[in-house]
Amino acid sequence: MRCAAPTRVTSCTPSRSRSVSWQAERCAGGVRWRQGERYRSQTFDRKGDAVTFAAEIRRRQQLGTLVSIDRGRETLLDYVTKTWAPAYGSNLARKTQLHYEHLLVKHVLPELGPLELRAITPEMIARWQADRVAAGYGRVSIRHAFDLLGSILQRALEGGQIQANPTRAVRKAPRPRHAEVRPLSPAAIERMRAASTPRDATLISVLAYAGLRPGEALALDCA
Repeated sequence: MRCAAPTRVTSCTPSRSRSVSWQAERCAGGVRWRQGERYRSQTFDRKGDAVTFAAEIRRRQQLGTLVSIDRGRETLLDYVTKTWAPAYGSNLARKTQLHYEHLLVKHVLPELGPLELRAITPEMIARWQADRVAAGYGRVSIRHAFDLLGSILQRALEGGQIQANPTRAVRKAPRPRHAEVRPLSPAAIERMRAASTPRDATLISVLAYAGLRPGEALALDCA
């Protein structure tokens, strides 16, 4: 609906019943302002939201930052494909590119890709991460996907698309727990050596007592 002047909040005529609130009336409150060579408008269901938005428009007009009100409307998918990948992804090693592509396709973009950059909140990221864990995906892959998402949003922050990186307010999923290592006792090792050929017994001794990895032990020159 039309507003009489820029940044002025307007509403439809309220009901005679004083007990009916703005939200219940579903009145359309509007804010109209000039940006560049054209007028723009925004409507709201609640008068309070319209008043807050009008105040923000006036503040940005005074600071000369009104143009920034449109930033962040690009979806995460569009930003990745049109900005991040050409500008930053092309400089990565091919192996890293393939790894990132897998993380994006498998974990990040299916759920977060359709969202506008400015609409991605810490709560959304925390829920996205929790859903991946609950679905049984590997913790290492989830952590890598989280790091990649944070890196992409950091680039968006540095480019002025968003005002903050929401991943900074989210705790990354904990590392997977490794099974406890229980070394064999010397008696068990000696029983294995006694039941082996001389060559295998020597190899067992090197592995058990010298602490070499299998590949290192097999690479030894036993001549």
